[in-house]
Amino acid sequence: NTDGYKTLSCTGADGLVSYKIFLAEADVIIDETYIAGYDTAAHDFAGSFQVADDEVPALARDPPNIFRLDGRVSDLRDGWAVGSSWFDHSKAEPQQLLAGMMEMIWVDSFESPCGLKYFRRAIPGQGQTQVSHDDCPYYDDSGNHDCAAIHEHLHEVPICTPPTAAPTPAPMLAPTPAPTPAPTPAPTPAPTSA
Repeated sequence: NTDGYKTLSCTGADGLVSYKIFLAEADVIIDETYIAGYDTAAHDFAGSFQVADDEVPALARDPPNIFRLDGRVSDLRDGWAVGSSWFDHSKAEPQQLLAGMMEMIWVDSFESPCGLKYFRRAIPGQGQTQVSHDDCPYYDDSGNHDCAAIHEHLHEVPICTPPTAAPTPAPMLAPTPAPTPAPTPAPTPAPTSA
């Protein structure tokens, strides 16, 4: 194949060794393995893939450079279904999506006002935001939703705007010193007659 696409078949001990070598090459890993209900406490990258910090540099970093796509999920619906914003919203917010990817790749060298909305570091129990219909400003408990605002919102391009910075104070100038008076000339002696 000529496009660089790799298909891996990891069977047996040799397959696991090859897979670990492959993982060791990555600076950033996005783990898309299935976890029921996006349960952050159930995620164990090292255990699932049988790897250790000394084998996978992305895992050894502090914090680990292993990410998941469940940074923002919905609450339970009808007692069972949890939705992921990665699948439901991320492609409609390209600036947010790309900013998150850039933060993953460049770590501390890149900061954006967008933050990691769709991604989270794969640290058990951390980094996930759960949203519900109550988080929607157009939702109304009585069923009288603001449909016009919902329609308008769907036509707006979401943009991550930097936080408004406080105005920079004008520099303090040192007081101007008073001018130095010119020296008083010495009196000219009167001419003497001879």
